Amino acid sequence: MKKILLLSLIIISSAFIFNSCDEPEGPYIEANPYTGIYDSDLPIRKILLEDFTGYKCTNCPLAADEIGRLQASYGDHIIPISVHTGWFAGQSSPEDPDFETEEGAAIAEALDILDTPPWGVINRKVFSEGDEYEWSYNEWSTLIFGILQTNQFADIDISMHSEYIEAAKTVNVEIEAEEMVTIDAPLKICLYMIESHIIGKQSYGSYTDPEYEHNHVLRAGMIESDPTWGEAITLPLTKTYSFTLA
Repeated sequence: MKKILLLSLIIISSAFIFNSCDEPEGPYIEANPYTGIYDSDLPIRKILLEDFTGYKCTNCPLAADEIGRLQASYGDHIIPISVHTGWFAGQSSPEDPDFETEEGAAIAEALDILDTPPWGVINRKVFSEGDEYEWSYNEWSTLIFGILQTNQFADIDISMHSEYIEAAKTVNVEIEAEEMVTIDAPLKICLYMIESHIIGKQSYGSYTDPEYEHNHVLRAGMIESDPTWGEAITLPLTKTYSFTLA
């Protein structure tokens, strides 16, 4: 089984403004407003897409396929996290995938996500009065396109550097962040660990695929004081966070 650890950084304001980085190297620059060609040194806007899913969900691979299409269309603008929670994620036997986390369950409860996946939450944002947080995968592209039409650049410039100390099984993540525009709202920072290229069971239509590849799976929150929702910060920020693997 091939496993790759990735780091996902999210800075959150009380107004649910998200700017996130999924890789610990920079610079966070992209060639065009969507995937192609503009000449700018400004950091690009990141869009958090939380995919609420489960290995027993027969339609969830369709949502995963849509994430792949969005990444192909919008490149590094898209930061996907697969949140396995609820009945469709629960183990029926010890051999079944175990991707549930306390953090994922808390996020789903706080956002009142229906236990009928797949559902996606974009930037933890309600787009219109009366809307819910969750959206069907066939609506994600339209919502994301609307965000990027407004502004392709980030409100916060974030850089990350990480190191793994094998003897201690500890990940150290150094974060620097500064405002690109004036932000008056309170801010919090969340740091999540996700894992990709996990081979395991997945219901898919009318059959079960025993060798399905699960990607960007939420594994843990990395800020000890509050793994789910992170901690309050002020900008500019320079800080190192440490997380010990179980």
